[in-house]
Amino acid sequence: MLSSTERYLWATARPEAKTNLTGWISLFELNGDGNIQRQLFSVPTTAVNTNAVAISSSPFDDQWAALADQGYVQIWQVKNGTGRYVNTTATPVATLNIADGGCCANAIWYD
Repeated sequence: MLSSTERYLWATARPEAKTNLTGWISLFELNGDGNIQRQLFSVPTTAVNTNAVAISSSPFDDQWAALADQGYVQIWQVKNGTGRYVNTTATPVATLNIADGGCCANAIWYD
């Protein structure tokens, strides 16, 4: 999903269900034509043994995204290292567990 300024592309890869493989969340910087210029990070998610994992970038700031999976939603924040895009990563800063039996995995930002 494109970030609010359309300068970045958030992406996720879900883990393969019924395996020990993990999921991933990545952020790509785009050039003026919308092509991928570089990958800023790719970090594992806490999702395991699932069939979902959807990303929704915030409509107000490039550094925030919601990662939804069966049974929870996490808010992720981009963390920059020393200098612009050096050691850039992201971490979950909030998790909301949803005791719904694991039915759904989409997120929207609502104000």
